[in-house]
Amino acid sequence: MIKETLICTTAGLMLLTITFIIHIIAMAHPRWKIYEHRRESSKTIFIGTHQRCESYNHNHNCANASFSLPCNERQKICNYNQNKCACDYSPIGKGLISCTIISAIALGLSLLLIFLQMLINEFKHKIHIYVAIITLCLLFLGFIFILITLILLGSTMSYDLHQYVYNLDLCTRADALTCCNRTRILKEAAEDYEIRLDWSSVLEIIALILSSFTIVTQAIYLFFTHRNRIG
Repeated sequence: MIKETLICTTAGLMLLTITFIIHIIAMAHPRWKIYEHRRESSKTIFIGTHQRCESYNHNHNCANASFSLPCNERQKICNYNQNKCACDYSPIGKGLISCTIISAIALGLSLLLIFLQMLINEFKHKIHIYVAIITLCLLFLGFIFILITLILLGSTMSYDLHQYVYNLDLCTRADALTCCNRTRILKEAAEDYEIRLDWSSVLEIIALILSSFTIVTQAIYLFFTHRNRIG
């Protein structure tokens, strides 16, 4: 039985190492979504988890600076050097960032615990069981937050395009004579851009699959360890 637990630990360590590396690479690159312009490649946009900054502090100076700009530039006020508006990540952006960080911490701690399993005396079954249970909980936590990240990403595929290219909410709240209406903006966005997932999202999907396999190996490891103890 010791041979089976060693195989499970080694397989789990290898799978989780690959999962963790893939997840970190996906987090670090702004290639989660691609808005490919159908006619001009120079207007193609790549979106990452840290690119949802918005103006939120509309004081008097901020409002004057913002509304002196053309309608399609107002919500991009954060990108100006002499910005008079305070900027913050959007709620969606904060959700994505939080989920990716929590899952990275959970996967990293799980990786340390699986490595620790290989260092603990193989006959101390009780300690192995406790470590395996904690590892399983952390793996499940990482899996859930990666899943939430992908669900949140998929449900907001067109959000960045509508808000930061066409300024949908800002324009529909402003004077209808100077800004486009909502229906026209949505139609124009669909005609101009093709929206799809980029390679960072694909890496995150792979990380989700590999983390599920790691959970299975640790569950098997826990089963054999418990069996060794009672045997």
